[in-house]
Amino acid sequence: MGAIACAVALAVACGEDEPLGPGSGGAAGAGATGGGGTGGAAGSGGSAGSGGGSGGSAGADSGSGGTDAGPTPGRLLVAGTDFFSKTEVASVDLATNQVLGSVTFDDGDAVPAQSNGQGFVLERTKSKLHHLDAAGQLAKSIDVGQSAVGLSGTGSTNPVGVIATESDSDGGKSWRAHVLLQLVNRVAVVDLSAGSVTKTIDLAAYQAGSDADGSVDMTSPVKHAGTGRIYLLLGRIDRTTVTAPSYQLACPSVKALLLAIDVASDTLVDLNGSAAGEGIELSLVNPVDAALDVAQDRLLVLNAGCFAPADGGTIRVSHGVEAVDLGAGTTSTLYTAPNQDFLSRLLVRSSGQALVNTFDPSFGEHWYPWATAQASFGAELSGVPAAPSLEDEGHLLGVSITTTDAGSNVEVVRYDLTAQTKVSVVASPWTGSFASASGTALVR
Repeated sequence: MGAIACAVALAVACGEDEPLGPGSGGAAGAGATGGGGTGGAAGSGGSAGSGGGSGGSAGADSGSGGTDAGPTPGRLLVAGTDFFSKTEVASVDLATNQVLGSVTFDDGDAVPAQSNGQGFVLERTKSKLHHLDAAGQLAKSIDVGQSAVGLSGTGSTNPVGVIATESDSDGGKSWRAHVLLQLVNRVAVVDLSAGSVTKTIDLAAYQAGSDADGSVDMTSPVKHAGTGRIYLLLGRIDRTTVTAPSYQLACPSVKALLLAIDVASDTLVDLNGSAAGEGIELSLVNPVDAALDVAQDRLLVLNAGCFAPADGGTIRVSHGVEAVDLGAGTTSTLYTAPNQDFLSRLLVRSSGQALVNTFDPSFGEHWYPWATAQASFGAELSGVPAAPSLEDEGHLLGVSITTTDAGSNVEVVRYDLTAQTKVSVVASPWTGSFASASGTALVR
């Protein structure tokens, strides 16, 4: 069960509203240190049990569907980990089905991410953003630790999401990245060419007085190309309520928020008109993933819920999927979970069609197709690979691991969502020996 719990605690992803929306794969959660439990919020880097909330995910590339021809193949970043001290990220060329190269990090909590055709690794325990080149090798390693963002502490900042943007400058094109730092309530703005933090956006004002864990629980950044905004979620849960014996997250007294950053000015956008603050309040609790439905100009938000009452409740409530109309600034609940499953990941296949990943109370993992106009999921999919990314409307890319007495056999595979079958892309992507995949990210 420990390996499964660790898998729930890791998430990867970063997203843009590109057609067909290649996603980044991993189980929900994020972190650098700490732990959750069977029903608690995963601490940064800890395990989140079947009832656990995520410590923050890096987002998911999301789109509204593609064309028959589809986008270029791109390359898949595939991470293997021991969940303790080592992570190796291999880069697989999907045009040739060959491993281009790999990089190993001395961190068991490092995950791949992608944004705007750029590949990254978020080293969460050590507070590093690694920018990868086209061959999957290190182009830049950037410190996003506390001193780099003007703070005096020494603990991890826990980078959980990254959005890359390209702009014109006097010297030509330049690249920046906005990096969500969950444990210090900052968004770091990074010059990718210089390899340094240039400014930060402080979100500490959104921490409620009743929230004792010190974090606004930012997660799931999504870039909206039409408006030049980065949308992100603030869960505003209190992880200090995850205590023995139940280790269940108590329902917070404040609502989760959707915020938006204007990329041109690096300032918050007022999304709620004349109401106080800038954010849109959500009706469900504990957002763990988000995906953009481009055709309907709405953000779908997956929420893992909480337990009520705060003095030891045992029933998960307020979990499901909420839609935010980005034009009108209104919200609606599309799906209310009928059971106690932990809702982990959300992938938008096309406008009106999605995939949802869940974990049941016994830590069993499940994937379901979902027509978003329907109140229930479709029949469960079988044989879905680990840590999948969405390749196109009909296919996933992920990792298949089989363990024998002789060790683990690892393959990167393509999964057909209609036939529910897998074909091999490449075997043995890592130079090291790993029995778990912490995530994938499709770069193109």
